[in-house]
Amino acid sequence: MAQQFPKVWAQIYARLSADSGLLSLLQTTAPGQPAPIYNTIAPEAAGFPYVLYNIESNLASDAFNARVRELVFQVHTYVQEQLSSADPWQRISDIDARITGDWPQQASRLPTYGLDRWTMTLTGSGWVADMCGLLDSTPANELGVFHTIHRFRVLCTEVGV
Repeated sequence: MAQQFPKVWAQIYARLSADSGLLSLLQTTAPGQPAPIYNTIAPEAAGFPYVLYNIESNLASDAFNARVRELVFQVHTYVQEQLSSADPWQRISDIDARITGDWPQQASRLPTYGLDRWTMTLTGSGWVADMCGLLDSTPANELGVFHTIHRFRVLCTEVGV
């Protein structure tokens, strides 16, 4: 499964960067400019607010004759404490709400945005993923920066084995 991390990373990025509500909260400016959503490490010059995602663990949970991996990934939100025209607590709260998603408001119980209860597609990887589930959201504030860590879990099963 580790060799499939680039596909997982690409799916997480695609889901987050396709959310216009999230992008407006992240203050993405020029068209064509990449969204301030980074994999594993943010660039030194990254401006606030931004989102960072990474894989926390990849545990073997094999069942009967299927190879199964329990993948836990994190999504971090960072908002600078001093924003010129916006309340930073409200900004991080709004960003966090976009990341976790809107499934409770949907009759189908499937999100139109966000990662909780979203099913990623791992086409061409030999693996299939089930629905992502939010494990927890934890504040990890630092001096001058509001920071939230969201942890999601997804089971991935190898197909055709």
